[in-house]
Amino acid sequence: MASRVVRTAAAILVAWAVAAGAAQAESPDTTRTAAAVALGPGSALWIEGTSTMHDFESRSHEVALTLERERATADPANAADLLRLIRDAAVRGVTVRVPVASLRSEKSGLHKNLRKTMKAETYPDVSFHLDRYDLAAGASGADTIGIEADGSLTIAGQEHRVRLAARAYAGGGGVWLEGSQALRMSEYGIKPPTMMLGTLRVGDRVTVRYRLLLVPGGGASGPSPQSSR
Repeated sequence: MASRVVRTAAAILVAWAVAAGAAQAESPDTTRTAAAVALGPGSALWIEGTSTMHDFESRSHEVALTLERERATADPANAADLLRLIRDAAVRGVTVRVPVASLRSEKSGLHKNLRKTMKAETYPDVSFHLDRYDLAAGASGADTIGIEADGSLTIAGQEHRVRLAARAYAGGGGVWLEGSQALRMSEYGIKPPTMMLGTLRVGDRVTVRYRLLLVPGGGASGPSPQSSR
């Protein structure tokens, strides 16, 4: 009888813990909200790499971005406000998404092979999620802010922690955010593509570069209607 009571009590405790955990997981973060910021014209992300024949570049203008701010702060009305938001560490999160199919290079065969090796049908997007950032010491001025950002980069379904160095500066009616990150495709389970019966081989190491125009006054931006080249 005693063992039955103990088992019943244990089951109740387990059920309570599971329910409490689920409730906590479903509780929204009330300290942050999406900022009224959209991507402006000229925003792009591209991959630079090498091969046994020539260097290459695959570029996309179809970048989607969501920027979250502290709920207690106001939406930025202009570039100065947005720079102040960044400088005051009031940006609470950034998510960037790029469709793999939108990456294009001057060599059509190359970007087709790149899509295949990046498993675009199964994992259609490359994404980055910012967790936190610091202002880079000695890299910030009145109109330019150096940023060191920690987050997660997901490519071909594999997620890795990364630390990015970027800079933000006013221009074009908003704030430009630009930077780069070197990586190896094999780190994300990607076999570098080959062409021409293996005579052209792409190098494992590539550099991801981005130049994004953050324009105050919009919502979370979806892919730009601007065509990729």
